[in-house]
This record gives sequence, structure tokens and C-alpha cells, in this order.
Amino acid sequence: MSKRILFLILLIAIVATSFQTLCLGIPFLDKWELFYHNQVLQGCAGNPWQYRVLSVWIVSGIIWTTKTLQLHHPEAVAFIAFKFIQFCILGCLAYLYYRKLGLSKERVVFGLILLSYFVTLSNYKSDFRFNTYTDIIFYLAAGLLILNKKEDLVWLVCIPAILNRETSLLIPFMLLAANVNRREKAKRIAYCLGIMAMLYLCLRLYFPGQKQVGCYGFHIGINLYLFNLLNIDTVPQMLRVFNVVPILALLNHRNYSNELRIWFWVLCPIWFVAHLFLSGIAETAVLLVPAIVFIIPAVLMEKKEQ
Repeated sequence: MSKRILFLILLIAIVATSFQTLCLGIPFLDKWELFYHNQVLQGCAGNPWQYRVLSVWIVSGIIWTTKTLQLHHPEAVAFIAFKFIQFCILGCLAYLYYRKLGLSKERVVFGLILLSYFVTLSNYKSDFRFNTYTDIIFYLAAGLLILNKKEDLVWLVCIPAILNRETSLLIPFMLLAANVNRREKAKRIAYCLGIMAMLYLCLRLYFPGQKQVGCYGFHIGINLYLFNLLNIDTVPQMLRVFNVVPILALLNHRNYSNELRIWFWVLCPIWFVAHLFLSGIAETAVLLVPAIVFIIPAVLMEKKEQ
């Protein structure tokens, strides 16, 4: 990775972090971001938020450091620092992932700019959403391992991923693109799912009796689905962030690599449909995993010379 690419990633991280921080404001971070953070630590955040503990634990360590250094607004500084670190890691992994998929350096640079556009604007009615961005990092890491033919190490990604967010349960199915026989694929997928199921069960047992938390006052399921369809902000926010990029990505299907074609079916249909029932998709950050893992490289794929 060249110095210019590292500088671009650093610039993207600074811009994205600054924009999201300015949109929320320090008072929000000091009050509400800290409130949500402490709810998880106190074991009363509700289902599913209570079971998304990894990013909260990491931020707690950073808060301890900022308090030890006696910084002004230690919690807010810790939140901003972790968000900046997330964007740096995300940018580096995305660059390596896109290059491994076969994109030229020029197209990868454009992909990183597109990524920065997506993450910068995905702040509608949202906090810093640490677990969402950590989720993207784990998906990119798993994709990189598979592309580098190190699919036997994917289980190591699954362990922290499930402690971070339950949406990582699709990571094992990315192994369908691994260059091994069907029996070996099934074995590795089952092994990863088994580990994740066991850890998630442990979380559920450790934090019992969590009340189901809906979205915008609606219970998950058909009520939230109808809200997403009727919400006047859904379509404008989707167009504001993603514009016509997903359509262009689908139209470019003939140029997909084999891995990208498989990951479309693994990620996109179930992710979009599930979030219609489980989340408010006007908060476009919930769609960033398929956007960064699939849509950006898909729209930039070019026909390879025979």
C-alpha cells in the first residue's frame, strides 16, 4: 500500500469522522452517546442492543485512557477517537479487499471515494453506530481471508464478530466462495456457525430478560415493515446516500468475479429483506455492509481480457 493511498485513507477518516461529529455535536456525545454506552455496560440496553458488546468494551478501554490523561470531555474524545480508528481500519481493509477482487488501483481509489461518500452521509437519525462499522470491518476481513485462500482462519473472525453484532451470522456463508470442495465448505460453515451460536447463546444467558426494543416506536415485524414502506423519509434517504449506484452495480453483473457473484446471493437479498422487518432503513447505515462488501466493487468491476 503506497503512501498516497495511506494519505487518502487518512483524509477520508478525518473527513468522515469530522462530518459525523459535527452533525451530532459534543453535547450529544457527552449525554446520549454516553447514555447508550452505559446502558450496555449496566446490562439494561434491551434486545438486541444488549448483545452487541464488543465495540462497547473497546470504547470503555479508550474512555479509561482519556480519563487517565485527564482530557477535557474524556468520553466524547474517546468516542471520536474510536470512530476515527474504525474509519482508518475500514479504509485499509477496503483497499486490500478491492485490490484482491481484481480492481485496478485507479478504480480502487474511486471506490474509496465512493465508500467515504456512503459512510459520511449515513448519519440520518443516528448515533456513532460503532457496532455497525465494526461489523463491516469483520466482513471485509473475512472476505480478504477467503480471497487469499486462508478460509480455514475465518472462524477466528467469527468469534469477535458475533460478540459485536448478530448480523455477522452471514459471515460463515461467505465461505461458499472458498476454493475447496463442497464437503469441506459445508464442514467449515457448520463449524463457524456452531461457534457463533454457542457464543451468542452465552450472551443471551449472561444478559437474560432483555425487553425487545423496536424502532421509532414500532415493534419489529410487520409493523416496522409497513412503517418502512410508508415512511416519507425512506426513499429520499436511500437516494441521498446510494443514488443509482446499486442499480449500476446490478447492470454490471456480467463482469462480476465468481466470489462477488456468490456474495451477492449470500448478502444482499436476505440483508435487505430482513432489515425491512427489523430496522428503519431510512437509517442507511444499516445497509452499509452489502454496500461496501458488494455494491462498490460490483459497480467498478471491468471485463477481464481473455
